[in-house]
Formats: sequence, C-alpha cells, structure tokens
Amino acid sequence: MTGGSTSAAKVEPPAPAALIDAAFQHHRAGRLPAAAQFYRRALVTAPGHEKTLLLFGMLQAGAGYGGTLLERFLRLGEGGPAERGAALFELGRLRQSAFDDAAALALFAESDRLAPGSAATHRGLALSLQRSGRAHDALAAIDRALTLEPAFAPAHFNHGAILESLNDAGPAIGSFQRAALLAPEWDEAWSRLGDLWRKAGAQGPAEAAFRRSIAAEPGNAETCFRLSSLLERQGRLAEARDCAIEAGRRHGVRRHPCRGGKPVARVLLIGGAGSCNLPPEFLFPSDRYELVSTYLLPPDVPESDPGALTQKLPPFDVAFNAIADLDRGADFFPQAKQVFQLLRQPVLNPPDFRLERTRRDRIADFLADTPGLIVPPTRRLTRRDLAELAVAPERPMLVRPAGAHGGDDLERIDGGEALAVYLARNEAELFYVSDYVDYASEDGYFRKYRFIAVDREIYPYHLAIGRHWLLHYISSDMVESAAFRRDEERFLADWRSTLPAAAAQALDTIAVSLDLDYAGVDCAVARDGRLVLFEANPCMLVHLRDPQEIFPYKHRYVPRIVDAVERMVRRKRLLTEGHSSA
Repeated sequence: MTGGSTSAAKVEPPAPAALIDAAFQHHRAGRLPAAAQFYRRALVTAPGHEKTLLLFGMLQAGAGYGGTLLERFLRLGEGGPAERGAALFELGRLRQSAFDDAAALALFAESDRLAPGSAATHRGLALSLQRSGRAHDALAAIDRALTLEPAFAPAHFNHGAILESLNDAGPAIGSFQRAALLAPEWDEAWSRLGDLWRKAGAQGPAEAAFRRSIAAEPGNAETCFRLSSLLERQGRLAEARDCAIEAGRRHGVRRHPCRGGKPVARVLLIGGAGSCNLPPEFLFPSDRYELVSTYLLPPDVPESDPGALTQKLPPFDVAFNAIADLDRGADFFPQAKQVFQLLRQPVLNPPDFRLERTRRDRIADFLADTPGLIVPPTRRLTRRDLAELAVAPERPMLVRPAGAHGGDDLERIDGGEALAVYLARNEAELFYVSDYVDYASEDGYFRKYRFIAVDREIYPYHLAIGRHWLLHYISSDMVESAAFRRDEERFLADWRSTLPAAAAQALDTIAVSLDLDYAGVDCAVARDGRLVLFEANPCMLVHLRDPQEIFPYKHRYVPRIVDAVERMVRRKRLLTEGHSSA
C-alpha cells in the first residue's frame, strides 16, 4: 500500500424516505419478508416515523403475526387526537377485514370521536353495521358519509348495497350507477348495477353494465356468467356459450386464503363455466375456510382435459361439486364425473345418479310414492309439444322454461289462448309443465317453506307468507307483517311443532331419499296436512342478508345451517386423515 490516509470513508446510511419507499414497493408487490426488513431498517433510522409504523403494523396484521400491532398503532397516535383517530381508523379497517365487526364498530366510533368529519370512518361504520344486520343504522351512517363527501364512489356503492338489502331496488340502481360513473374502472360497481337492471327486466342496460364490468376486469367469472345467462334468455345462445367458456378459461384455478386465522379445512369448489352453480359464499364463508375455485369447460373445448386439470390443483381437504342445475349444467356433467373420480379426497354432492334424479321431472317420479307427500306430476316438453298441449280451464297448469329459477317466466296457464300468448313472448326451447296445486291456507294466505338438508338432516331456512300463489321471500309480506314474522320465528325455533306430523315425516323421508350432502326443499302444507313438494335439489340459495333489526331471529337460527356444513366437513376431513394414516 502506498502512503496517505488509512481511515475509511464514512458511508451514510440510507435516508428514511428511501427505506420507506423501498419497503412500500416490496409491500405492494407482495414481497412481505423483504418489506418487513426495510420497514425495520427505516425504524432504526427514524424510530417514531408515523407512516413506517402504520404500514409495518398493517403488514404484520396481514402476515398473521401482529402481536405488537396495537402498541404500534398507539405509538402512532401519540401526536394528538387527529393522529390517534387516524390510527384507530386503520386498526378498525384491519379488524373489519378479519370480520370482527364488533371490534371494528368500537374502533370506528372512537376514531370519529377523536377526529370527526371523516367520510371514510362513516363508511367503515356503515359496512360493519350492515354486516351486523343493522341495515337502517348503516343507511344513516352512509348518508352521513355522503354528506361529508358527495363524490365518494365507495360510499355510493355501499348506499346501493344497503338499499338493495332493504328491497328498495329503484334507489339502489341510482346509487350503484353513481358509484360506477364516479369510478368507471370499478368492475364490481358495474356488475351490481347490471344485476339490478336484469332483475328489473331492463335487459339492454343490464347487458351494457355487465360489459363495462368485464372490460374493467376480464377475469371476473361471475359477471361473465351473468352476462351469459342474460344472452341465453335472449336466444343468443352462441354468444352466451362463448362468453361463459372465456370466463372459465380466464378464471383458471384460484386460491382464496382464509381471513379468520387457521381454516376449518381447505375446500375445493368446482363449478361449470356457466350459470349452473350454487353460490357457495354462505356455506363456506371466507373467515372459516381456505378455498380453491375452478370452473369446468364443456367437453368439446380443447382445454377440458380432466387429468390436466387435476394436476393444476393445489392441496385441499374436501371437494364440493357446485354444479347444481341439471338443465343448465348438463354439458359439464360428463367431465365433472371424470374429474371427481380422479380425486382422492372426499367429495360433497358428487355428480352421480343422485344429483341427476333431482331434475324437476325426475324428482316428481322418484318421490311420488312418499307417504304424506303431494308431488304434482311434471313433464319436460319441447316448445312444439307444449304448443300442441290441450289445457282445460278447470285444470290449470304451471309452465316455466327449463333452467329457470326464482319464478322467472313461471306462469299459470288456464287455456289454449293463454298458452299461445305465453309462447309468443318466451323464446325457450324446453319447458317444464306441472299441475297447479292450490296450497292456500284456511286464512286465504299462501305459505311457502324452504328447508335445507345438510348431511341428510333437515334444517328450516325460511317461511314466506303472502297473498299470491307465485310466492318468493322477496315478494312476500314478511317485512310488513309482525304477525307473519312471529310465525316464521316459531317455525325456525321448532319447525316440527309447527307442521303436521305427516308433513314432518315426509320431509325426513325426502332428506334420506335424496342422499345428498347438501340440498334444498321448497314446499307447502295442504289443508289435509300433507306436504306439497315444489322442488328438491341442490340449487337452493342460502344467505343471511336480512336486516337484523327486522329479522333478529333469523340471525340466531339460520347460522345453524353453516354450522351443520362445518360439522360435515370436519367429519369428512377426519375420515380422510384416518384413511391416509392407516
């Protein structure tokens, strides 16, 4: 070495801003270990830096090891009420994302006390209030958010969701429309708007909204399936099929982590690329399960190889066949049988003969001899055969397109002229025809019951009471009548004591005869005490969106269905683990 200075040049540590920026870039890209390392280095150079503390605390919570999270948020709030309010708001958002709405409400309320005037805080309150079943309180909170910030697109979206839950569809459409126009790249806002337009019968606006949603997020399979169903109803069958297939391709195999800590199980959900699936969100809530989802393509599509699909699947414990509609899902059944036969794990509702016999015409024949049961004979007819059918006014019949649900295009036909008018405005090629059964009670009201069979055991879901024979819960008089709600509460609390013995026994027989892991039964009780069966299949939707202040009892009793599904999943998983260790 030559002479000169032997002291090393002093290297300055990176500035906190550079470390924070690097940490945030890693954080946003999902590289959490690298992000954590940079956050820690930033806190060494600037121990009290608020943004670093906040982001590092959020990362820890998301990574599942947030033991010091609250302490970090409290440190962030040392600067004064506004900073402490902001910290509590962020902590409330984290608790909300973990579905801990009770804690989230307390945190948002304290945040609003310390730092009032935040539209985001009132929106947070509204979301947790709605999820807690307090829809009217949620509406007041979201109105306050919009007063504070009229152009707040997420608040308009929540406003629409709350109004929709209160069956106020007209104003809900306006709210979703404002949200979509304020945030034109928000796919979910367009999708919800399209769905409400569809339900209102406005097919043109519904199609336009669905297409805006898909343009914003091409991989949104559910919106593509809704558009496909809409096109199918318009007779645009080739377009409908192409739309559904493309959605299935883009969705691929997706993993959805559990939001509530350690999951009950990892559940594989397999549906068909079309509007033939049971929505599984309520049965397998994201705070209890880790989910893997994929959609089968029709067998004539090159990518529909069953073996190739099973090779792409990540580990799972239990599989659920979500293909529930035997009319809309017929194309997927051959492949579904092959795929599920290749799986070693237990399958719920496997696509076999038990599902196939739940088609409307087949279930009528299968259960026809059940004691205590009235099953109206049902035929599946082509358009031509239906047009030639003689209808006597004294023996009216019910007609609906094959694959239709929720009362869509279901009508009572009393004669040949009414049938001709019906066919003139309905372009379907296949129809179900059944005898009309007058199921009015002695007081003149119609009562329609829905039961859910989980693991071959019956659970009550709802009782709809109304003045018209075409009765669904949304069109019933349940909101207006406290007396009807008391009837429903008694039914949910002890359904066997509210039904005649013959009808109760028939329900038990149906649950065992179906031999499915999950199915629904829509029915009524005739004046002679027998059960009148409308349908029994796995298509029955279950949810808990009813306002808690109006239907508090439903929030006590309906979760028993989800708990029953969990018990079944745990039992199936234990059987698998025992077999694997043997």
